[in-house]
Amino acid sequence: MTTTLSPHLPQPTAEPATRANGGSLSRAIWLAVACVALIQGGGWVVKALFLTSTARAPLHALSDLPHVIGPWSGTELQVDAAFANVGAIDHNERRYSESAGAVVFVHRAAWTSQDDWTPHTPELCYTNNGWELLQSETTTLPDTPAVHLVIQHYQQGVQRVAVAYWYQLEAGTYVDRNGARQLHRTLWGRREWPPLVKTLLQTNETGDVQTRLLDLARRIYEFNREL
Repeated sequence: MTTTLSPHLPQPTAEPATRANGGSLSRAIWLAVACVALIQGGGWVVKALFLTSTARAPLHALSDLPHVIGPWSGTELQVDAAFANVGAIDHNERRYSESAGAVVFVHRAAWTSQDDWTPHTPELCYTNNGWELLQSETTTLPDTPAVHLVIQHYQQGVQRVAVAYWYQLEAGTYVDRNGARQLHRTLWGRREWPPLVKTLLQTNETGDVQTRLLDLARRIYEFNREL
């Protein structure tokens, strides 16, 4: 049996298929262009986040830290060779004392290199110089829970000292690589990063050492924010 097409019905043609194929091709081309643009745009984002940022020098010399901070009065000390040879662009050492007789040694150093997130850790310095680490705890500044620092206790022979330290980028602080990673994420995308400042305080194990260290630490922290 043979089927005859009615002359009143539209005759089949290949044109719609051609138009469909042409539309699919156009969509494919635009999709490819969009993908290339996305990849290139993503590359710029990655470059902006990871490759173009540099750290600036401190806005003030570390020696600009006031010699009188609250009840504490400071005197300059010669930078010890063990502290001087750490690759920092600036460093400063002070001896702070208050009227009750407490004394705190303060060491601060600044870096613009982003290669080392925790340069010259106190654990490495003290243990390599014959000190035994007795205790270590991470704490926060009074009334400032976002500011972290470490308080450690060391002994060498009959002498015992307490040490507090932290790393700081503007208002942010950290004490280890995990904390550094979290703080660095908040700086991604900035073309210019602040310098990294490390602060270390040391005092003899007499009296309420934690209160003493935290009091001076919170005062120095505020000055570091302006660097």
